[in-house]
Amino acid sequence: MSLCFRVWTSTTAGDWSVHQPVVRFDFSAGDYTDPDYLQDEVVAQLEAIERRVGLPPGHAKGSIRFPQIIEALHECTRRRVVVLVDEYDKPILDALAQPDAAQVNRETLYGLYSAIKFSDAHVKFTLLTGKHVLQDEPVFPVEQSERHYLGSALPRRLRLYGS
Repeated sequence: MSLCFRVWTSTTAGDWSVHQPVVRFDFSAGDYTDPDYLQDEVVAQLEAIERRVGLPPGHAKGSIRFPQIIEALHECTRRRVVVLVDEYDKPILDALAQPDAAQVNRETLYGLYSAIKFSDAHVKFTLLTGKHVLQDEPVFPVEQSERHYLGSALPRRLRLYGS
């Protein structure tokens, strides 16, 4: 069976005959206080995605493999990929009492999420869910220009989606 027939798809809201390829990460469970756990978890989830869609297993780090998976799905289906990340901030929040683990987790996630940005031409949209409520310090520091955009657009989006 070819890659094109094994892709996990979801219908779009407006046209039920159109399906998008979907890549989902779930960080809702796990011991994120262990500095190695998140990296191992990302690799395991990428391997599961590769198996599910029929790609050969990659041997590179997650931040390198992830864009390759997204691009392959886009090329095969001719549809941009939907990326879903459940509990995007849990690996950092769970490790706040262990600064070394929190820093490793932050760097791992930053690399993974940067890969989404790098793959923008192949991504339809990305949905991140989380529980971040620390108002004074962002989970991922942003530059001033990005802060301006987020500061003006984010509250409107939060009102729209009920957060």
